[in-house]
Amino acid sequence: MHRKLIDKVIASNDLDKLKQIAELEIDTIDILKEYSKKDYKSIETDLYEIVEGKVITKEMAIDWVESMKSRAKWTYDEIESLKKSYDIDMPTTAIYVIMNMLYTDMQNSFGDGITEDSIQRYIKGTKDWYYDADLKINGDEKLYKYKKYIVD
Repeated sequence: MHRKLIDKVIASNDLDKLKQIAELEIDTIDILKEYSKKDYKSIETDLYEIVEGKVITKEMAIDWVESMKSRAKWTYDEIESLKKSYDIDMPTTAIYVIMNMLYTDMQNSFGDGITEDSIQRYIKGTKDWYYDADLKINGDEKLYKYKKYIVD
């Protein structure tokens, strides 16, 4: 019955009723959070994808990088500066996450990220990761799915 009622509200295009449905949904998700963390996370992820798509927003990227076990190397602002200096044709958010991910995981192989040579390795590694020719999806969706299925 709830589906028919919600469909009626949507069909009515009544903004007040739509807001009431939204509040009801918020309350339901809050209750679910208390009783089933797995179902709550699934619904939060679905809601995120409806609103943002399968991409990493700046806010999500910053949260992700801050949660990396090893300490991240670059701030978002530093990545924006590197992007301009090295003319990197990729979304800043992707560069920020991937370079920091590579730094936390591959510092012994890529270097300290301070020297010109080391920075070039991180940039090349970032581009290679993002533009992986074996994939049938774009780099932004790959990064999102990596977070969703591997990291989380």
